[in-house]
Amino acid sequence: MGEDYFKNRSHCEFAIISDEVTPEIISKDFNITPTRFFNKGDLVTSKHSPIVGQKPHNLWAIRSPDIISEKENIVSHINFLRITLEGKM
Repeated sequence: MGEDYFKNRSHCEFAIISDEVTPEIISKDFNITPTRFFNKGDLVTSKHSPIVGQKPHNLWAIRSPDIISEKENIVSHINFLRITLEGKM
């Protein structure tokens, strides 16, 4: 077993989901590149079967960096998101 086996890995994500507002608009308005995004109607294949579906909405999200530590604590994640988004909304 590795030294990090009994440690916690954590991150936080802030997401905006919308039927009308696209990830491109949010990225432009916030001047932030999202960690992940997709557009309503994008095709997606299930991870567990060959079924193809469509995304039902737009999604724009940013994620804090992973932290590995002995104690669970999201304060640094919240601060990262706060600093990243401050003055953008």
